[in-house]
Amino acid sequence: MIRNYLLIAWRNLRRSPAFSLLNGMGLAVGMAAFLLIYQYVRYERSYDRFYPDAAQLYRINAETFTNQQRDRKTVRTPPALLQREYSEIEAFTRVAIFGDAIVNRPVTPTTATEVVPSTRVEEIYATDPGFWSVFAYPVLAGDPAEGLQAPMTVVISARVARALFGKENPLNQSIQLNSSNIDGSAQFTVKGVYADVPVNAHLRPDILMSYVTIHQFMSPEVDDNWDWDNLFTYVRLRPTANPATLETQLAAWTEEQIGARLRENQRAVHYTLQPVTTIHLQPGWGDEPNPTLSGQTLYVLMGIGLLILLMAGINYVNLSTARAVRRAREVGVRKTAGASRLQLVAQFLTESFLLNVISAGLALTLFQLLQPYFGQTLTEMPPAFALTHWPPFWFLLAMLIVVGSLGAGLYPAFVLSGFRPAVVLKGTLGSAATAQRQGLRQGLVVFQFAASVLLIIATLTAARQLRFMQQRDLGLDLSQQLVVQAPAYLSGQGQFKQALAPEPDIAGIALSGDVPGREIYWRTDQYHRPGQDAPGSVTFLMIDGDFVEVYQLELLAGRTFLPTDTLQRPYPAMLNASAVTLFGFASPEAAVGQTLETGDQHPIIVGVLNDYHHQSPAQPIPPTLYRPGGGDFGNFYTIHTQTRNMPRTLAKVESTFKQLYPDSPFEYFFLDAFYAQQYRADERTYTLFGSFAGLAMLIGCLGLFGLSAYTAQQRTKEIGIRKVLGASVSSLLGLLSKDYLRLVVVANLVAIPLGWYLARQWLDQYAFRTELSGWLFLAPLLALLLIAGLTVSVQTLRAALANPVEALRSE
Repeated sequence: MIRNYLLIAWRNLRRSPAFSLLNGMGLAVGMAAFLLIYQYVRYERSYDRFYPDAAQLYRINAETFTNQQRDRKTVRTPPALLQREYSEIEAFTRVAIFGDAIVNRPVTPTTATEVVPSTRVEEIYATDPGFWSVFAYPVLAGDPAEGLQAPMTVVISARVARALFGKENPLNQSIQLNSSNIDGSAQFTVKGVYADVPVNAHLRPDILMSYVTIHQFMSPEVDDNWDWDNLFTYVRLRPTANPATLETQLAAWTEEQIGARLRENQRAVHYTLQPVTTIHLQPGWGDEPNPTLSGQTLYVLMGIGLLILLMAGINYVNLSTARAVRRAREVGVRKTAGASRLQLVAQFLTESFLLNVISAGLALTLFQLLQPYFGQTLTEMPPAFALTHWPPFWFLLAMLIVVGSLGAGLYPAFVLSGFRPAVVLKGTLGSAATAQRQGLRQGLVVFQFAASVLLIIATLTAARQLRFMQQRDLGLDLSQQLVVQAPAYLSGQGQFKQALAPEPDIAGIALSGDVPGREIYWRTDQYHRPGQDAPGSVTFLMIDGDFVEVYQLELLAGRTFLPTDTLQRPYPAMLNASAVTLFGFASPEAAVGQTLETGDQHPIIVGVLNDYHHQSPAQPIPPTLYRPGGGDFGNFYTIHTQTRNMPRTLAKVESTFKQLYPDSPFEYFFLDAFYAQQYRADERTYTLFGSFAGLAMLIGCLGLFGLSAYTAQQRTKEIGIRKVLGASVSSLLGLLSKDYLRLVVVANLVAIPLGWYLARQWLDQYAFRTELSGWLFLAPLLALLLIAGLTVSVQTLRAALANPVEALRSE
């Protein structure tokens, strides 16, 4: 029986090649699009789920309030928060960020050409032995927990071990860390090696330093500090613990320790627990160690994938019911011969299944062809996370075939099998039933094109916002800016500027703690005017006196830093315009000469800068305080060049750097390209929306092409009579096309209000955003009218140009 069903199904597919091709292409494109989207969503959702008992891991976040207004959401907390025991906590760890650094072995070269082993690492953290009880990375050598107990000890990743020691045993050997926070003179002892952290982790340490080493830099009393909130705090809860209970306990402990002081300053702080598995997909918290992604974007993409799959199924339903007239006599004959309705349903479902199997093979081919671009270039997903490497992949593909066969084939099967033999053998199906099926097809076409309109609006909105950010006046000059990573030494950095100052191709050099395009992590909410409460959080950045001129920043009042300015108290400081507003100064001029306070520091404001976009316009401009770095402190040199021969200038800069700092690697980038990397996520969103909007339109047009073909075929006699009576080709074209173009207009009327609402919601995530204009919604209407008109015209024009004699003779 099954063999017979398959044989008949294959013959029917071969008998109608156009129907089979249109449906097969639509289903294949829909399946391939769904698989590509599912692969990306699965990868992004896999972050931090590989830890043992990952569901019990939480990070403690903080929300701070001033005058009952929230002014900060941060993932950083003070060390004193866990200076007591909590019954809900099974294990905890505190992690302090030390940023990037140059790491080398303290060995003396034996020859002039020998190179000291060194490498740059991006993430160094200080943490305690509890880190292994929380995260439990695989250990390759040593005892990492024991190695984090003594001062000046580190545990390193396998990558760092390979870079510094090759095949040597790294245990108990010394390394030096050189960064803006560690001067490189002290030596650290390697006590363990752990496996490289997977890329789908929000915390990817290259080196873990013992937490008690912080006591060497500051003091042991730092653990009782409530103001130094520069730690990430993670907890592993007991299996029966309730996160809300721990939040209540944290609130009680905070109230007991600093409640009175907070109320006195009109401040409040609320600590919340965030599951580690949700960190990557819940943006909005400040000071994240690595970029996050909006979970809503994944939901939208997954919805698009299901929508495209549904549209492909709708095509099958539409084309199958449109062919009802051609299949009616077949059904009538088979019923007369004794076939039951169940047998006919099974036959039509077998056709649907066979077509879905063929389409799945085509979809798998498309998936593999698009994988290098979509999987690695567009979404930057590591090849190891390709969906074909996932064991349940073939089960997923089989489920797509089964669900697709039932979902797309069930309704046409019941419609076709329900014809009455006495009616269909007379050549009539009944006008009511035909009108009902026609109404359903029209409704499904409206749904398809409404979905296409929504995707087009999303694509145009994303493109407009991206262009708005790229073309916005940032308030600083990014052109011709060469950025060089500062050397590993905190002393002697000023020599580089002095050596390059005479170069005619260099207009200026600035030394700073950070550069535009990088988030400024240093932040505090302790600055306030004398006699007043702290108004909120400010970031602070170390810059030298040339920073303003090199970046062409606007000085609103006062002066910039002088070469003689230092951090000796009271030290000079500058504010940006947002900080002037935050501290309540009447104007930039009124702020100059005023004093701020924080602990025993009393910075004097000597100048005010206009706001500029240190990060992309997607982020708000934070109130910022600038402190003088002096000639020997900074992480980056910004070299403003004025030459067309950049290779020559770059060679001069490199040779000077290597001459002065032979132990430090020469690393550089061009600031405009580096800054533009912030738009990569928006470019990806625009490309994804645009690509799948195009696929949705393609699937919709395939269905419309098939429907118009069958409509023209069914109206052959009518077209012939009209031509004999003198109807022109243009009038026939309009007659056959107007019904479908009307459906496109209805689809736009349905989708445009919803598209406007969703576009407004999506733009609200940007601090600086574009405005929606009418053409964003008029363009999809015109585009779909044009595309649908061309699609329908291909078939209707052929019918209108046909010889009416042949049409009438066939009847």
